[in-house]
Amino acid sequence: MIQRCNDRIRDGIMPQWWEEKLEQYEKRKKDYENLMGSEPAGLSFEVVIRLKRLETVKSSLLQADDKYNAIPNIDAIMKDYRAGGYVWDYGKVTYWSNGKFLCGPKEFDVDEFLLLHSEHDGPKGFWAEIHDNPGDFSASPAIGHTLPQGNDPA
Repeated sequence: MIQRCNDRIRDGIMPQWWEEKLEQYEKRKKDYENLMGSEPAGLSFEVVIRLKRLETVKSSLLQADDKYNAIPNIDAIMKDYRAGGYVWDYGKVTYWSNGKFLCGPKEFDVDEFLLLHSEHDGPKGFWAEIHDNPGDFSASPAIGHTLPQGNDPA
């Protein structure tokens, strides 16, 4: 899109409009680069967004009462994501208990969920990390502009 804006400006096609669009796209690209640069290289866009959302959840729990003991799971999940060994796999779920990985990624099965939940102190200390929607790029605390999910502005 940035190249398209530059082409239109160069060709004199509604240059004021395309200059405004160019400014918006360049801002989005910078936001995207800042976001991706805030985490270890090589992580997917979805993982970086999920890390930001997990940081927000953890921050909220630190300010409130982590009555379900979720923080050890959040810390373990974030550590694994950042190490690069834990990737975003749409439609899959992993299970965690008291900061320890239990199993997955696998298809979600409600019976298995209920069994694991009861066997591992659920709801205290139990976490199902579902790889569905990592969060909205525009909702990230580090980002102020909207970028449709999954789109790389570069």
